Amino acid sequence: MRNPFFDVKREKLITVGSEIEVPKEALINAETNDLMGIVSPGYEIVTHNQVANLFGEALGQYDHKVIGNHLDSTGKRWKQRIIFEDDRLNFDIDGRGDNTGVMLELFNGYDARTSFGYELMGFRSYCTNGMVMGKKSIFREALSHFVAAIDRLRSSFELKWPAFRDNIGIWQEWTSIPYTGDQFQSYLEGKVKSEDNGKGFLSTKMAETIHGEWIPCLSAQNLDETMWGGFNVLTYLATHKTKARKGSNLFSNRYRTMNRLAADFYDEYKLAA
Repeated sequence: MRNPFFDVKREKLITVGSEIEVPKEALINAETNDLMGIVSPGYEIVTHNQVANLFGEALGQYDHKVIGNHLDSTGKRWKQRIIFEDDRLNFDIDGRGDNTGVMLELFNGYDARTSFGYELMGFRSYCTNGMVMGKKSIFREALSHFVAAIDRLRSSFELKWPAFRDNIGIWQEWTSIPYTGDQFQSYLEGKVKSEDNGKGFLSTKMAETIHGEWIPCLSAQNLDETMWGGFNVLTYLATHKTKARKGSNLFSNRYRTMNRLAADFYDEYKLAA
């Protein structure tokens, strides 16, 4: 496990040969010497550790637990996932103990493009799936400047609790709406890129592979053929069946694809509830 809270070095850029100083600076992982980004001299570094400590203090009044730190291949992008062990933020989805609660995903980056912030997601305890709630999420907050305003930050995500509870109602309705493997196949086929579907992003082979996971994923998660089951097939594949060559799977292309499928599923079927 790599240290997510490594030191960051700033070094001036100089051309090779002429040794001309360039008005830019390099951000370097002090532990691995990996180059993470090129920035202007006035660029404000917000470290992963600063963000983790800020949110840790803001969450002090809640019973919570960090369940993972995730880095990309060089460490320039980081995510931390936090779950809440607070009864006010955990819900029985199907009335039979299918517990799903709030998960807070923090993010930060050193590539001069990634701001820091957070996104509220769902967390299904049975299979530890992380669950998105649509592509244009009202549950996401990106911050461009680091301000240690603990109360304001706490209010920011507390204001989203009611919307999250409304979202729980959608998932609860989904548990009673039948959704078959054939419907799942049709959904995937609608995401295949073709001359007639320029918005598609799956290959035919990938769609077939994902559809082949329908029964195994439902069985692994103890789920029925419902919309709730269909959604969790996608979140299960994103969480547990994606890998990166180096770094966390959360930064892999396959994870992004599966997460997009889950987000599209949510957006397209939420009105059915």
